[in-house]
Amino acid sequence: MLHLEGNQTKVKPRVLAAALTALASFAFLTGCQGTAETKEAEKPAAEEQVVAEFPRTVKVPAGADTEAYELEIAEQPKRIVALDHESGAVIAALGYAGNLVMASQALQNPALSATPDVFTKVETSFPSSTELNAEQVLAATPDLVVMSSRHGIADRIKPVLEGAGIKTLLLPSAWTSIDSLKTNIGVIAEAIGADEEVGDLEKELSDGLAKKDKKAADSADAKRILVLNNQAGRAFITAGNAVPLELLELAGGTSVSSELGIEITGPISAEQIVAANPDAILLIDMNGSGKAMFQELLNNQAVAQLPAVSGDKIKLIEGRYVQALGVTDTISGLKQLTEWIDSL
Repeated sequence: MLHLEGNQTKVKPRVLAAALTALASFAFLTGCQGTAETKEAEKPAAEEQVVAEFPRTVKVPAGADTEAYELEIAEQPKRIVALDHESGAVIAALGYAGNLVMASQALQNPALSATPDVFTKVETSFPSSTELNAEQVLAATPDLVVMSSRHGIADRIKPVLEGAGIKTLLLPSAWTSIDSLKTNIGVIAEAIGADEEVGDLEKELSDGLAKKDKKAADSADAKRILVLNNQAGRAFITAGNAVPLELLELAGGTSVSSELGIEITGPISAEQIVAANPDAILLIDMNGSGKAMFQELLNNQAVAQLPAVSGDKIKLIEGRYVQALGVTDTISGLKQLTEWIDSL
């Protein structure tokens, strides 16, 4: 379990010096493939914001892999770095996109963001958090860095940032459920001072994602759905704890991943799809390529003969409608899924 209080890693002087030196040498970093890209661009305009009271103590609840802790923030953050897609999307949804100075390039993709233009104006973008290092984050001169435990970012980057005196908010959840989305929204809002805005956002999500009584995903008549995504550049089955599967259940469907004994999102073979023989197939487009990356599997001779495929019981949906990074777009996603499942 990760302990965040009383046992924070101290950075050796030469490590800290090297990290801070990156502020001067970041131009060299941005020339390397796969590193963050800084551009001269107009910052997204911040919406009219109510001045929040600071200093404040943010109480972060315990997560699956983290203990509860408190984060002291002296002044309202004005230069925020979001190290995962969802954090950037939530900050924008709260009306604080103008305070972002670094965010994921993925949020510039219309398949993943309702406001891609907003994120093209963020000072610095990065293609993948797995390739990001602490020096690049420090080069953005943030006063707050928001991250989740996904991909080991916290282990690699958080100690260096804290050693450099940067306030670092490690979220209690890696965005794996609707409840975790709501929890993280509350924590982020408190940290950035979105006290007036958070209530409306939370209410919109609670109302829009409420379970409909007439739906019974656990009933014998629930449609059995194969959920595929293309987030790794090929067709993967969506499995385990995942927001798309939770939305599917709210819409009255059930995933066949558990029947196949698949507990984590990953590759799937044509043989497994044939064995599952789903009632329908949901394709989640995470990169804007549409059905292209799914065609090899769907065109397999045995798969093509399945009633779900031959009967065209296939729905393509953009990632922002069924992933936590879509924030309120998931409300529209739930409506789309409900209408589709009702039509099967």
